[in-house]
Amino acid sequence: MADQNWQKIKDVFVAALEKEPRERAPYLDECCGGDRTLRQEVETLLDAHSELDDFIEQPAFKVGDVFAQDDQQREKQFGSYRIIREIGVGGMGAVFLAERVDGEFEHQVAIKIIRQTMVDSDLARRFRRERQILASLNHPNIARLLDGGVTETGTPFLVMEYVKGEALTTFAQDQQLDLNARLHLFLDVCGAVAYAHRNLIVHRDLKPNNILVSSEGAPKLLDFGLAKLLDGDLTSDVAETQTGFRALTPAYASPEQFTGEAITTASDIYSLGTVFYELLTNERPFNFEGKNLEQIIRSISGSQPPLPSSVKQQDPKAPAAKLAGDLDNIALKALRKEPERRYQSAEQFADDVERYLNGRPVLARPSTFRYRAEKFVLRNRVAVATASLVVLAVLAGLVATVWQSRVAARERDQARLAQARAEQLNTFLQSILSAASPEEKGKDAKVIEVLNDAAQNIDAEFVGQPESKAQALLTIGQTYIQLGLMDEAEKMLRPALKLNLELYGESNHSTAASQAALAVPLLNRSKFEEAEGLLKQAIATERKLSPVGTKNLAYALDVLGELYVQTGAFDKAKPLLEESVKSFDRLLGIPNADSAFARISLGRAYAYGGDPVGAENAYRNSVATFRQLPARYLMRLGIALVNLGYLLVNQGNYADGISMIDEADSIFVAKQGDSYPTFESKSYLSNSYFFKGDLTQSVAYGIKAIALGRKLKLDNTSDFVAVLENVGTGLTRRGKPAEGEPFLREAVKITTDSPAKNGVSPAFAGSRLGECLVAQRKFAEAEPLLIKSSGELNTRLGPRDPRTIAAFHQLFL
Repeated sequence: MADQNWQKIKDVFVAALEKEPRERAPYLDECCGGDRTLRQEVETLLDAHSELDDFIEQPAFKVGDVFAQDDQQREKQFGSYRIIREIGVGGMGAVFLAERVDGEFEHQVAIKIIRQTMVDSDLARRFRRERQILASLNHPNIARLLDGGVTETGTPFLVMEYVKGEALTTFAQDQQLDLNARLHLFLDVCGAVAYAHRNLIVHRDLKPNNILVSSEGAPKLLDFGLAKLLDGDLTSDVAETQTGFRALTPAYASPEQFTGEAITTASDIYSLGTVFYELLTNERPFNFEGKNLEQIIRSISGSQPPLPSSVKQQDPKAPAAKLAGDLDNIALKALRKEPERRYQSAEQFADDVERYLNGRPVLARPSTFRYRAEKFVLRNRVAVATASLVVLAVLAGLVATVWQSRVAARERDQARLAQARAEQLNTFLQSILSAASPEEKGKDAKVIEVLNDAAQNIDAEFVGQPESKAQALLTIGQTYIQLGLMDEAEKMLRPALKLNLELYGESNHSTAASQAALAVPLLNRSKFEEAEGLLKQAIATERKLSPVGTKNLAYALDVLGELYVQTGAFDKAKPLLEESVKSFDRLLGIPNADSAFARISLGRAYAYGGDPVGAENAYRNSVATFRQLPARYLMRLGIALVNLGYLLVNQGNYADGISMIDEADSIFVAKQGDSYPTFESKSYLSNSYFFKGDLTQSVAYGIKAIALGRKLKLDNTSDFVAVLENVGTGLTRRGKPAEGEPFLREAVKITTDSPAKNGVSPAFAGSRLGECLVAQRKFAEAEPLLIKSSGELNTRLGPRDPRTIAAFHQLFL
C-alpha cells in the first residue's frame, strides 16, 4: 500500500472518530465516494477501535473476517500442502494449519495467506528474491520459513514451521514461573532476536503473541522477516528503510514506527523492552484504555512508563522489591524514546539481564567504583595513602578526646580521673605521630606500618584504663576505614564497641560512634542485617541525646543510606542521605568533604531508583565541592568523577562521560601511580568506548589495563581474564582475529590452570577463542574447542544461557 493511501485512510479514520457513531456512515459516504477499498479499510479500523482490547492486542488491520467469509480459501491447495483449518488471524493475513499431500512424507505446517491489499503489484518478484534469504534463518528459537510464493490467482502465501504453544506471557502466568525463570526465558528470546539482527533482519512486530512457548519451555519467534518481505524497498539497508505502510501492534510498537522515522534494530529493542516489562509485571508499560489512535501516538511518544516496581503486582513470585533498582533500570533503558539511548543490540540487552542474574553491576545503572576499590584494598593489604592521613586521623582522635574530657569534667565525681585518661590517650596518639615521622621510620614509612605498631601496643599502653583503651581502639579503627583496610578495622572496632557497652551502656555517644564505625566493615562484607541493626541503634541514641544533631548522627545516616543503596531499598536510602547531607552542611559549613562524599551515595540512590536527573545533580554537586577543597581530597574527586562519568555514558553522553572518567584516571595515576584504581579506571574507559562503538579505543585502553594488571600481579584474577576476553573479542570483531587470538589463548590458559583461584570457568574463554578461530577459518581446531565449551557451559549454566547458545551457534557458522 502506498504511503499516500495509508495517510488518507488514517486521516479519514481519525476524523470519523471525532463524530458520533450515527454520523459516521453519512460522513464516509461523502469522503469515500465510490472508493470501496478506502471505505472498507476505515470501517475495519473503526470496528477494531470499538473493541479496544482487541485493538491494542492486534495490529491495526483486522482481516480474519475477510478470510472467514471465503469458504473456498480452505479448499485451496498451496504447492504440496492442503489447508486443514484456520489457527489464527493477524494484521497481514490469516494463518492455517496445513498438511503435506504429495505422498512424500507426512508433515504439518502453518500457511500464512497474505492479504492482497497489503502488497503491491511487484510482490511476486520480491517474494522470489527474498524468501530464500528468510528461509536461511536457522535458529532453535525462530520458527523456520520453509517456502512461499504467489498462486496463479495472485494470492501471496508463506509456508512456515508449525509451532504449537502458548504466548510468552500467558505461558509464564499459567506455569506460575518465578522471576528467575521468566528472565531465563527472556534470554532465549534475546538470543533469537540477536541472531536475526546479525543476518540483517528486523522483526518490526515483536509481541507475546508472536513468541510461542512449547510445553517443554522452549520459546519460538514467529513471523521473523515477514515485515521485511512486505517492505516496499527491500534493496535498502536495514538502517535506512523508511516507513511506508507497515502492520504494527500499538501496544508494542516503538515511537519511530508511529512517527514514520527510520526503522532499525533499535525498534525491535523497544518492542523487546515492552515484552520484558509485561513479563515482569503482567502489565504493559502504557495504558491505552479509552484512547483513540492519535492519543495513543501522543502518549507513546511523549510520556514515560512507570517503574516496573511501582506497578501493582499480581504475581507474588515477582515482588516489587525484586524489581526495584536493576530491573527497573534495565526495562526503562530498553524503552527510551530516543533509539540511540536504548541498548545498542539484543546481545547488550541480554547481557544486562544476565548480569542481574549473576549479581553483577548492570550497564543500565551507574557503576560503583567505591565498592570495587574497597575490594582491591582487602585483597592487597598495601598502603594507599601518605602519612598525612594518619595526621588527620590523629587530629580527629584528639578532638574526640577533648570532647570526651569535657563530658567527663561535667561529671564532678569523675573529673580528675577523666583528665588523667585524656592525657594518657593524648600521649599515646602523639607517639603515633612520632612513629610516622621520617626520623623514626625513614622516608618510606607507610601508614599501615604505623597503625599496626599502635594497634599492637594498645593493651600494654592502657593497662587498667578501659575508657582510654576504648577511645584508642575507635580512633585506630576509624583510620583503618579511611585506608580501606576493613578486616583490620573490624578487629579494632569490635573490642571498642564491647568496652563502650560495658562502660557506658547503649545510651552514650561513644557507644553510638563505635556502632556506626563497626557497621562500615560489616557493610563491606555484605553483613547487611548486623550492620543495619547497629546503625539504627546509633541513630536512635544520637537523636535522643542530641536533638539538634551531631556529626556522628550525620555519619551514621550516611552509612545506613549507603547500606540501603547496596540492598536495593532506594526509597529508604534517599531521605536518610538527604538528611545526612543537610546535617554535614549545617555542622561543618559549605563546602565540606563529608557532605560531598555523602552526595555520591545519594546520587547512586537517585540513579538506581530511576531518577537520573537527581543523580546527575548530586554527582555534579559532589564534583564541584571536591574541586574547591584541598588536594588531599583528590581521590574522592576521582570517585565522584567516575560515578558521574559512567552515568553520562549510560545516558548516551559519551563525550562528557568519557572525559570525566579520563580525568579520574589521571588523578588515580598522579595520586597512586600504577595501582588497582588506575587499573579499574582504564577498564571503565575500555567499557565506555565499547558502548560508544569505538572498538579501536576500547581495545587500546584494554591493552593498557592488561599491561598494568601484569605489573600489579593481577594476571590470575577474574578482572584480568575479563579484560583479556574483551580485547581478544574486540580485535576479532574488528576483523583482526589473528591479533586477538593470543589474548584469548592466555585467558583460556589462566582459567584452565587455576580456575579455583580466579573463580572463572574456562568454558567461556574457550567459546570466545572458538569464535576467533572460526573467523580465521581454522575449523578443525575450533570445532572440538566449541564442542567442549558449549558442553561445559550447558552443564554449568543450562541450555538457555546466552553464553551456551552463542558457543553452540559457532559450530554451525
